[in-house]
Amino acid sequence: MSIERLLDQIRARFDPQTAREVVSAFRAEPLAWQFFDKSPELETWLSFASDDLSRWQPGILALFSVDLNLPEQDLTDLQFELPTAISERVESVCKVARLTGLEPASLADAALLALHLREFRRAEGSWKRLAEELLSGKSRLPLWKSAFVVLPQLVPDFEDAIDSLVASFGSAEAETLGSFIVHQVRVSPADENTRYQSYRRWLRKASVSLQISTLRAMRNFEDESLIKLLANSFLAQSQSESAEPGSDAADADVESYRQQAILSQIAGQPLQASRAIDQAFNALNRQQAGILRDLAFELEATNPEEARKTWEEILRLQPENAAYKKEYAEFLIANDDPDYGYELLQELPDDATRALYALRYPVVSAADPQGAQSLEKALEKKTLQTGASRFSAESDNLKAARYAFETKKYQTASSFIQKALAENPNDLEAIKLSGLIDRRMANIDEAIESSALLALFEPQNQANKKDLASLYLQSQQPENALKIYQDLIRDTKEPSRADLLNLAEVSIKAGQAQKAIPIAQAFLKQDAFDGEALVLLCNALIATGRNNEAVNALETASAVAPEKPASWLSLARIWTSLGQEDKAMQALRKAKAALPDDPSILSALGALYLANDQPTEAISVLRQAIELDPSSMPVRTSLTQAYLSHGYIDEAWKTIAPFEEDYTSDPQLASVLGQTLAAMGDLNGAKPVLRFAWQSSRSDSALKAYADLLIKSYGKDVKPGASELKEMSQLLSVMEERQQERDGLFDMRMLQADLKAALGMHEAAYQDYLQLLDYPEANAPRAYHHLQFQTGKTAFSLGMTDISLASLQEAVLTDPDDLPARHVLAKAYMEANLKDEGFATARSAMQIAPTEIENVLWYSDFMSEHENAREAIQILKDTIHLMPEEKALYLTLARTYVNLNQIEDTKETLNRMLALEDIETEEYVNVANLYLHLNEADEASRIIKKAISDNPSPDFAESRDLIYSVLKLGDSAAALQLISDLEPALQPNPAYPLLKSDVLAANQQFLPALGVLEDTLNRLEFAPETLGSLASDASQANQDYPPHNRAGLYDRSAQLERMIGDLLAAEKHNALALQADPDSESAFLLKLELALASSQSDVLANTLDYLNTQETRTQIAISTASLLALDAVLHNDLPKARLLWEHFLAEKINSPASKALESLFVWQKGSAKEAASLLAEAVGLLDEMEVRQKVQSFDIARHFKWIWHALLVAKVAWEQADWKLADRVLQSALATAKINPAANRFLAEYLTDKVRQTRNAHILRLVNRAPSAYDPEKSDHELIEEQISIAGRAIAPAELLPTLKINQSLKNGHWSDENDLHKLITNGKQAAQVLSVLVDENAIADVLTGFSKDADVNFQQAIQNLHSDPKTAAEIAAKLLENQPENPVLYALQAIAERKNPARAAELLETALSFWQDEPDWHAMAAAMLQDDGQYPEAAKHLEEAIRIAPKDAQYWQMLGDVKLLEKDYHAAKDYFGKATDLFPSNPEALHSLAIINQQLGEHQIAIQCFRKASQLDPGNLLYEEGIAESLLAKQELQKALHQADAILKTDPKNETAWQVKVNAFLRGNKPEDARQAIHFALAVVENPVPFELQKIDLDHARSPQQAALASQKLAETYPEDTAVLNNLAQKQIKIGEIEKAEQTLQRSLALDQTNPETLVSLGTVDRVRGNLDQALAHLAQAIELQPGLIEAYLEMGLTYQDRRDINSAIQTYHKAIAMVNNDPRPYLQAAAAYKESRDYRNAEFMLRQASQLSPSDQNIRRQLAAVVALNIVNTLQETPKR
Repeated sequence: MSIERLLDQIRARFDPQTAREVVSAFRAEPLAWQFFDKSPELETWLSFASDDLSRWQPGILALFSVDLNLPEQDLTDLQFELPTAISERVESVCKVARLTGLEPASLADAALLALHLREFRRAEGSWKRLAEELLSGKSRLPLWKSAFVVLPQLVPDFEDAIDSLVASFGSAEAETLGSFIVHQVRVSPADENTRYQSYRRWLRKASVSLQISTLRAMRNFEDESLIKLLANSFLAQSQSESAEPGSDAADADVESYRQQAILSQIAGQPLQASRAIDQAFNALNRQQAGILRDLAFELEATNPEEARKTWEEILRLQPENAAYKKEYAEFLIANDDPDYGYELLQELPDDATRALYALRYPVVSAADPQGAQSLEKALEKKTLQTGASRFSAESDNLKAARYAFETKKYQTASSFIQKALAENPNDLEAIKLSGLIDRRMANIDEAIESSALLALFEPQNQANKKDLASLYLQSQQPENALKIYQDLIRDTKEPSRADLLNLAEVSIKAGQAQKAIPIAQAFLKQDAFDGEALVLLCNALIATGRNNEAVNALETASAVAPEKPASWLSLARIWTSLGQEDKAMQALRKAKAALPDDPSILSALGALYLANDQPTEAISVLRQAIELDPSSMPVRTSLTQAYLSHGYIDEAWKTIAPFEEDYTSDPQLASVLGQTLAAMGDLNGAKPVLRFAWQSSRSDSALKAYADLLIKSYGKDVKPGASELKEMSQLLSVMEERQQERDGLFDMRMLQADLKAALGMHEAAYQDYLQLLDYPEANAPRAYHHLQFQTGKTAFSLGMTDISLASLQEAVLTDPDDLPARHVLAKAYMEANLKDEGFATARSAMQIAPTEIENVLWYSDFMSEHENAREAIQILKDTIHLMPEEKALYLTLARTYVNLNQIEDTKETLNRMLALEDIETEEYVNVANLYLHLNEADEASRIIKKAISDNPSPDFAESRDLIYSVLKLGDSAAALQLISDLEPALQPNPAYPLLKSDVLAANQQFLPALGVLEDTLNRLEFAPETLGSLASDASQANQDYPPHNRAGLYDRSAQLERMIGDLLAAEKHNALALQADPDSESAFLLKLELALASSQSDVLANTLDYLNTQETRTQIAISTASLLALDAVLHNDLPKARLLWEHFLAEKINSPASKALESLFVWQKGSAKEAASLLAEAVGLLDEMEVRQKVQSFDIARHFKWIWHALLVAKVAWEQADWKLADRVLQSALATAKINPAANRFLAEYLTDKVRQTRNAHILRLVNRAPSAYDPEKSDHELIEEQISIAGRAIAPAELLPTLKINQSLKNGHWSDENDLHKLITNGKQAAQVLSVLVDENAIADVLTGFSKDADVNFQQAIQNLHSDPKTAAEIAAKLLENQPENPVLYALQAIAERKNPARAAELLETALSFWQDEPDWHAMAAAMLQDDGQYPEAAKHLEEAIRIAPKDAQYWQMLGDVKLLEKDYHAAKDYFGKATDLFPSNPEALHSLAIINQQLGEHQIAIQCFRKASQLDPGNLLYEEGIAESLLAKQELQKALHQADAILKTDPKNETAWQVKVNAFLRGNKPEDARQAIHFALAVVENPVPFELQKIDLDHARSPQQAALASQKLAETYPEDTAVLNNLAQKQIKIGEIEKAEQTLQRSLALDQTNPETLVSLGTVDRVRGNLDQALAHLAQAIELQPGLIEAYLEMGLTYQDRRDINSAIQTYHKAIAMVNNDPRPYLQAAAAYKESRDYRNAEFMLRQASQLSPSDQNIRRQLAAVVALNIVNTLQETPKR
């Protein structure tokens, strides 16, 4: 009652005029009045404001609502800085306003917006850019209306702000700004003159259009005289300032068309010219009509006849203008010519206008039935387009409210009266009507407020005060009523009799009965038989304990004047109030004898019979009364009660039905009517009636009736909504209060216990029932049965099975036919494990009612639940046989079969059901759902189509079920088409927008889905009664979708708003959803999800406390725990996440989140393989979840549930470096819901770390598990900035700053010294990211100290030290491996750190590869380590595996070729090098390797080509030039070889290869002196002299093998471990016949290098000379295998074959040598010898000729050729036959 308190205080502190001005000002600002109505700070404000009128300003109150101390500050001093806490609130509220465009929801928010404007003024220094500031973002001028109320208290130049607005807005905004200005004037408590001066001052510089708009806006609030005075002021100003008028827009239009006509004529286009002239004419007509319209408006008030003529001329000029017709029609109707006006309206297909005029003018309603019908429809739907009439100052909304009130449409009336009061809160007529409406709706507190306002505004109007007193009495506040009557009597010179009697009656009710006695006695002195005075006197005497005096007075009066019924009735009431009903009965019987035809006596007697449980006598007497007075409502009410008591329901309804529409006129009537409706089974119809009875009377009987109805309304299948639960709780509180005041009241206490049971307060209810059983009234059979049954039920709920059984057995004994009692008893037996008794009890229930469908269905469910499905099936079959048309039986039977997985029986049952006639749409839907359960979507779809075809015009509920079924089938497009087809029929239903929104959302049309809800949201706020069940908490929708009620509407809005990223709006509607239904699990979870999305840690922390109170296995607990665990993981609070997982998710919760968390915790323990396996399970579950979503139509709540699971999976994938998985999951999570701040922030953090890990992966040679680009079109840095920007819409910038700064540092490659390490690093990952770019040693030390035990930081430290301090890196890796022994990256890290120990490094890489076998670079690294360790076969295996993984990587082919080269497998090496160059033809290294292997194979021309290509790719690299020189030498192209060597020596004079080539070229060219000179120069410059020393020996001792051998021996002593020196010595020893020494020398050389082919060739020579030909061939084959291009090996092998007399093998061997090197004469020469030996002189000649061409100066070859030629001639002649 804070408003009443406020009004009392204002009246007490100010004179009536000032009080009215103060109240008017505060009511003009709705947020200020709302503050008084709801704020607990009223007393504090009253103390602060005192009686200082300057403080009684809405602006001051607004500042007070922000901070109690703020009004004390001089805020107009712009030097004053706001406290930080307030500044932050200002910023937050302003941000919301700009993002949403929503007006402030509270007075404090309005004050904060005003403070923002103050800060704007401080920053700008003026108001020049004020309009721009007010219109930024989504904000518009009305948003700032309440803020401007506060602004005068905050700035010294408020009027300059108004001037800026006036100057900034044009005529288009004139109407809005006019209303804005009027509001500012109205909210200041001021008299009329002050307001006039304010208007003049603020509008002195305004445009005429703004002045006019303001004057029009004033009409609803200001006196007509003030408006006229102000208009004259503006007019005088305009005339004094006006210049010569110019052409207006219409003139410009006419002139423009005229010019077009002239141009068209000149251009030779007469049609265009004619058209332009017509347009000019029309424009001129429009202009003239507009001017005439203004004239007509003026004439309407002064000269109606001229006005009529003017209107006729207007319509002549503009005959098709509908607006002019409407305005003229209203003029005619208002001026008593409705017929013509009606004709004009008939020309307009405009129901809205006709409805409005039917409201304004009853004559139209009578003459235009369609208009009247349109009015009724518009009122019903709240779509009436109200406005302002020229002919009535009364608001259309007020008219509509009055019309609805008079036609008893009170909800509608309430809606329109609220609109009227919003237009003008101080309109007395609106306030009066509002009070009347509230009375009819039993809104007593609101009615009191209206009456209190009227009493303040009209202090001389006594009727207002009396109405207020009456309301106080109705609301049980007699003391306030007494005060009013005392004041009224005091202020009246001659109080009326009625007022004095009322004062006496109120005094008695207020507990001051002594004041009533003298008043009654005074009237009795005037008339001793004054019935009213006598009753008052007796009541007062009884109230003061003087019972005997009261009784004596009444008995005397009755005896003296028995013909007066008042004394008899009073005597009966007195005896009744004294509890002596028998004497009351006796008095009334005497009265009946004296007055047998007095209906009042009969009625009272009947009521007393009824009160004494004598309904038969009551009915008899009351029937007599109703015959005497058929229209008497009290008599009919009592008779109806009597019929109800006797169980005569039909008679009761017939008796009370005539007053059905009048129940709001009398609480007692409402109570009886409601009980009658409830008895008829119409619980929904009874509910508002009994609610009114209770709220308006607050009587015990109404309380019990309403409470009993609420309890009966809800049972097993229907659960009370939040509002019903709230009401029940309130009723319980009232009962408890009354119970304390009055002992006993058995039936009230029993009802109280029933309410507790209904509210789930089982323990309290149980104790109450036990106590009630001790009451004497409990012995009555009905009461005893009820108490035993309820005791058993509550005991069963509390788990007290034994007590439950005892009570329920007793209940069944007292009423054996009570099925609910038997049902609960059967359950109790089963709970006690007394199954036989349980089944027996269930069967007995079936025997009692074998054909009652509900009982049969209960029985089948009971049997199925307790594993006796066979009996359930049998009873259903038997009942179907008896009642084959009952479709519910078929459905239940089918469900039973489904649970048993008996698919064929299920289908057969459903087919039998579908064969029946008259199948309802809902039944089709149930069948379709069963087929969906069987995964037979096609059949379910067919059923739905059948339902549609069978019922082309379904009602709303059927249509809803069909549409939801189609959505469940996943065909959202079909659902959209279906709802479009049904739209005309569905649209009138208030729930239609919710259904349409669901369908649009399923089609992912989120903005349209939200759009269709907007009108419903607005109506719910301003006209909830228009929405029927939507305004309540009744649930009507499919369980997969939010209910079709208030909570469901808000829930949908919030879901859609978060889907489009408007989280602030989503939070607002989510809060409203929870307010409407506090128990809504979906709204509760959405609240958590929104808090998670916007990082509201306080909300989530509070939820943790809530979670601790819940059972761990409930779905809500699991979902809540999953969200909290995700939040904990995202904030790196893993201990908290683990607790949540262990307590709520670990056991039997097979969800992606649970598996992902388990994987994370296993990973932490170091079990990487198990963790990866669990993560794979989580991914599988996540994918299944996604597939299940796609089977059905899109659902926002389901989608976000998947997103939260996905984020948790992505986080764990990130921890385990599974970048591909994390990328995939995150891309899916943000594909549809792109604005999800938590996910956006997570992605930014993930990508930031990914940048670091990408660099690390490169260092660690990761390929397949290296991070790849998240978005090929954007860099990771761009994406990070984008995601931070999106997250910043809801998450505080301070929380996002570290990621932003770290990303910038990673992008720039260094850490800025301006960044504060300690503020920006909050976790180990961030520390590792910063560490990756830090160079300052002190900063690095700070990070390492702060995160010394963090694995990410230690890992990054090892990476940073990998090359600069590999030992430290290896130690860190080894330490990390102690906790993560299955982390392959750490093994690779340690391997690279220990690369100088190839064997150890290879071993570590082998371990790494045992985890991740598909990393090709790791295989390559392992091969390199093994190659360095000489383990070529093992190295080759790793490279072969690398090639299998990445067959197109040339590097691996080349490396494998290198290994094969080392293994002397030249052919294989050649193939691998060739593959490398094919894959990477521009790789010089691969070409070099290919060239080398071709040299080894003797294919020198190919080698030269490869060398030259490599040289082109890598010019300046002499290695390739050396190779060319060597191959030219091998090809015996000696001049080219010399030229190539000289070219190399010009660049590198010390090049050993070039000198070698040069010396050998001279030697082979028979230029020993040139060779000797070259050797001399080489020895002077080269680093390795050995090759040249060997050549020098050969030159110096060419003619003396002995000397050559000695020189070689001496050189071998100098270089004892040089295989080339030893092999040279062995050759010399062979030549001088020292075969044994040669063998010893070669064995020494072989010991140094077992794979030296030259050593093996020499050993082959030794073996051949010794005759060990097989051994020789073995050594030579080994040499060729090692170096296939070694010609010397082939030559020696050929000789060996010749010694074995295997000439053919020898010749084949020589041909191989010739094929390899076709320009070396030696193989030709030796081949010729072999041919000669085989007497093949022709081939011998051919070979020698080839050798001669290659070495033309060799005389030995010439001599051999001559000899063979001769032998060939002789042989030819011998073979020629003789003639």
